[in-house]
Amino acid sequence: MPLIAQSDLPSFKQLQQERKIRPHELSLHQHNLPRLRIGLLNLMHNKEETELNFMRILDKSPYEIELTLLIPKTHTPKTTAPEHIAKFYATWETVEKIQFDGFIITGAPVEMYPYEEVNYWEELCRIMAWCDRNVKSTMYSCWGSLAGLYYHHGITKYKLPKKLYGVFPHQVVAPASKLMTGIENTIYLPHSRVHEIHEEDVIAAEGVNLLLHSDEANFCMAESPDGRRVFILGHPEYPPEQLKAEYIRDSNPENHKNNPFDLGNHLAGVPYRYFENDDPTGDIIYNWGITAEQIYQNWIANYVSNRSALY
Repeated sequence: MPLIAQSDLPSFKQLQQERKIRPHELSLHQHNLPRLRIGLLNLMHNKEETELNFMRILDKSPYEIELTLLIPKTHTPKTTAPEHIAKFYATWETVEKIQFDGFIITGAPVEMYPYEEVNYWEELCRIMAWCDRNVKSTMYSCWGSLAGLYYHHGITKYKLPKKLYGVFPHQVVAPASKLMTGIENTIYLPHSRVHEIHEEDVIAAEGVNLLLHSDEANFCMAESPDGRRVFILGHPEYPPEQLKAEYIRDSNPENHKNNPFDLGNHLAGVPYRYFENDDPTGDIIYNWGITAEQIYQNWIANYVSNRSALY
């Protein structure tokens, strides 16, 4: 069943062009599955690209999903056309009376700042607290995951000596979790970041359970025992070409001249285990797509669609 968004949203129009009829849709219509409302708090600089990435993966759900795009009121995007924001985005305070089934808080290009120095941090804290009270399950993605673990559990982030960049293997450590249903014991997920969370800090924290382990990428994914919070530090929503585009961008020193936080972190070489034979002119090894779909379908089916979660 298709995702529902504003019909004239450019990224939604592109999604419609990409869609193919899935054989199971007709039979699922007969089951009268509920429509689910999901909010996407889009903190990324490349908002239209991020919209499409998440819409693609949500569109794979058998549920009918109504998507609402949101930004903080206390932040003015600098890299997205103001008319796009004005037409397609709402601020949280204008929709806080709406009952959302699920909520996604994306990454943000503010990783080098202390959390309290991010200009919308106070508002984000209010949104995270509101999600706990009003949303069945919130998915914290990339920097959103760092911020969520810090806000809810006081877990510190640590700067890496260079950017963690590529596709990394992870082992499932909590196979009984509903999020891990149908997931292989070893999976691959892309990462693109300059900070990490120490796995032992997650294990020691109260009210959060580790789901995946990686010797190379350290912490990647955890959840609260009731599924109300899910934290993913990787990027399962990335399409195959995303890391290649980042590699081309980051390989150009001109893109880093005026970045006081760069310090060489972005000049990290070829993304790990991403190109065949580590050759940037070779084929992309796209080995996370099925896993990504399964994780999000598990989230929606088990946590977002839970009609009794708030009662």
